[in-house]
Amino acid sequence: ERTHDFEVLKQKISQKRLTSMLVDDITFNHTVLRGFFDKLKVEVLDIAVNGLEACQKFSQRIFRKERPNIITMDLDMPIMDGKEASRRIRQMELENNLDPCFLLIISGNCIESEINECLDKTGLIRANAFLKKPVNMEDLISTLGSQLVIEL
Repeated sequence: ERTHDFEVLKQKISQKRLTSMLVDDITFNHTVLRGFFDKLKVEVLDIAVNGLEACQKFSQRIFRKERPNIITMDLDMPIMDGKEASRRIRQMELENNLDPCFLLIISGNCIESEINECLDKTGLIRANAFLKKPVNMEDLISTLGSQLVIEL
């Protein structure tokens, strides 16, 4: 039964023609996520290696009206961390009167209070979901599927 649901979700996600931006300072993590997204037919528009770069690329996408549907955000990065980048991205969405994109925090070493802060619906980050590294395809699909398939 679980596998059937999994395949259905996978198919539904694939049919959405979604786009994404991957934010992580480790190249290997980009490769893994890109592999998953390729299988889901989610186009990777941008890859950023720190929060500042993510904000710049996001801003350019807004300007060109090509904002990604999904952002995967690492928390622990140099120059600007994922929390600050997420806050700024949410701020840009507000300033440009855009619906919030699907913000997925992906991190390896997080304490519960940090996770709760990111997921707080009234907070500055308002992440849609949190996944612990290393991420696997099943977790990604059920996380995206449960929220995106219903919402989009």
